Amino acid sequence: MDRKEVMYEMNISETTLRRYIDKLKFKFKAKNDITLVLNAIDAGIIDTRGRLL
Repeated sequence: MDRKEVMYEMNISETTLRRYIDKLKFKFKAKNDITLVLNAIDAGIIDTRGRLL
């Protein structure tokens, strides 16, 4: 999903979504979105298609 779809699906504002993503980046020690996704895959949280495990 792109960010607009996530905001709509979760019924949250862009600011809130950005805050959530920033918190996840901090927890996963990621400097960008791609590193965040790769770290989440390595941690076994999502699969390579972005589905929660």
